[in-house]
Amino acid sequence: MMKKLLLFFMLTFWSAIYSQMNFTSSNLPIVIIDTKGKTIVDEPKVLVKMGIIDNGPGNINNITDSLNGYNGWIGIEIRGSSSQMFPKKQYGFETADSLGEDLDVSLLGFPKESDWILSAPYTDKTMFRNVIAYQLATDMGRYASRTKFCELVINGQYMGAYILMEKIKRDKNRVNIKKLEPKDSTGVALTGGYIIKLDKLTGSDTEGWFSKFPPLDGVNRKVYFQYDTPKLKDLVPQQETYIQKYIFDFENNLNTALYNDPVRGYYHNLNIDSFVDLFIANEISKNVDGYRLSTFLYKDRDSEDGRLTFGPIWDYDLGFGNVNYDDSYTTEGWKILTKNYSEWLTPFWFRKIFLDPVFQNRLAKRWNDLKGSTLNANYFDRKIDSLVTVTEEARIRNFEKWKIIGEYVWPNNYIGATYQDEITYLKNWIRNRITWIDKQILNSYTFIDWKDYKTEPFNYDELIKGVSAKLPLSDFYNSIQNSDSLKFVSDSPELSFKVSTDSVEIKISKPGKYKFAGSGYHFNTKTSVSPIYYIESTIVGIEEEEKLPTKFALEQNYPNPFNPNTTISYSLPKQAFVNLTVYNILGKEVKNLVDETKEAGEYKTKFDASGLSSGIYFYTLKTGEITITKKMILVK
Repeated sequence: MMKKLLLFFMLTFWSAIYSQMNFTSSNLPIVIIDTKGKTIVDEPKVLVKMGIIDNGPGNINNITDSLNGYNGWIGIEIRGSSSQMFPKKQYGFETADSLGEDLDVSLLGFPKESDWILSAPYTDKTMFRNVIAYQLATDMGRYASRTKFCELVINGQYMGAYILMEKIKRDKNRVNIKKLEPKDSTGVALTGGYIIKLDKLTGSDTEGWFSKFPPLDGVNRKVYFQYDTPKLKDLVPQQETYIQKYIFDFENNLNTALYNDPVRGYYHNLNIDSFVDLFIANEISKNVDGYRLSTFLYKDRDSEDGRLTFGPIWDYDLGFGNVNYDDSYTTEGWKILTKNYSEWLTPFWFRKIFLDPVFQNRLAKRWNDLKGSTLNANYFDRKIDSLVTVTEEARIRNFEKWKIIGEYVWPNNYIGATYQDEITYLKNWIRNRITWIDKQILNSYTFIDWKDYKTEPFNYDELIKGVSAKLPLSDFYNSIQNSDSLKFVSDSPELSFKVSTDSVEIKISKPGKYKFAGSGYHFNTKTSVSPIYYIESTIVGIEEEEKLPTKFALEQNYPNPFNPNTTISYSLPKQAFVNLTVYNILGKEVKNLVDETKEAGEYKTKFDASGLSSGIYFYTLKTGEITITKKMILVK
């Protein structure tokens, strides 16, 4: 029975399509949608049937073949903003079961998911601008939507060449960040993962908040941040407060004179390398919507990489010289410096970061590292030529359906008389654009491969008042290139630094835990900033006038459990004969650490358990007046 129904389903589409335009086969996958008499609208999604014929690369897909790529239900709607004015619609859909519940599946070889897009190239007559932008990002090591060309049929009508794409979504194969649950309202779980976007207020899920900072001097309108993942309805108040405050603090920092301070600057809140790659994608394409629309940012948990990260890139069909406004058609000039006064505005901090020498240096390194592989005209020529070949038959049918070659379609800057004219224009525009950018970027740069110790401090007990400690510079970096000098600064006046050829001398005027950072300089310009480092000193020096302890005390300072070394501290309110001994769980002495008279004060002694096995140990302080015993754990 099922085979008869399937055959009837295919033959119904076959007869309708054949009678329309003799569409019998394709070298691309064929997507067939039957709305069951329903009308596909902007909202809400309607439940319809979809089938895909996909016989694999290099094989012909016949309209009479079995629906071997997918055969089931989808919830579908018209998507997009400006693109909705065009007769060739693009669609968003979710694969679903017969009840309309999301169903994760693999389509055209993509990883399993339920959210998908059928993108409809229309104003982009090459049909390639989005695809080559996403492939560039992927080849640069960033996630971008996977894409595959197909041909679409809806209710027996041939609709043209389409691009199946992944929707931006939190997923291990898409935006791979932690899932934020309603229960994650405190601690590190609260810190991620969030996806935020700057975009038009199109669609039902556009809740968000306004920035408190104007994008341009003299402009009263504010930038609007939208919740993408999770949606506002899925956020608990603590999460909503957290991400808004994080973005506020980020913007507020960039609005102060300390924005490029090595310790207090934006470097530790933003993944600068992600901004470098976003910048390259936006500027090579001179994307008219870059930075102000279709711009995504995400934040993972602090236990992962909790910095604000740009991406994935999105919506480049109006890039690469395809628009006739906002100076985006020329191949010269930085798009990021364009002062756009339209309804949708670029946040002020994009320009401020761009002008920072540290960012400029990162950009120079990235550009020069990649110009031999991806950031050159030959790379784009090969991508475009490959797409021209694979879409040749479908392209002819598409432009028979949509007769726009040689016609103006908003907002075309160039109107080619033939499809080849459109391809030639695209290639030449990219070549000229890359040539201009390459002339603006220095071909030399500094590079410091800084070590990152996360939050673990350097511990130097010799850092007592009036006494300094020297740390080798190699403690802070793996390699260094073209930097003339290094400097270290702290946000605390208690730390001072003196850098020599191969070391840095650090002085702490008061015991405590402090943070600091290093900077690399080239011709007196700061070009590199290290991660935040922490340093701690707990010993009080003889020169420091401190109150004597008021009671006997015994503590294991850090760490517990330990392997194989730890530090034990004890306090004496008066002079006493001290015996400090370590015992195993059977009460057998394993190490005598102290056995002498000590003056009143605070003391530390190190315990090395290298020769001992894992287990529970006890350390005991005896002074004649008191005995204190505590437990510690050795884990190897």
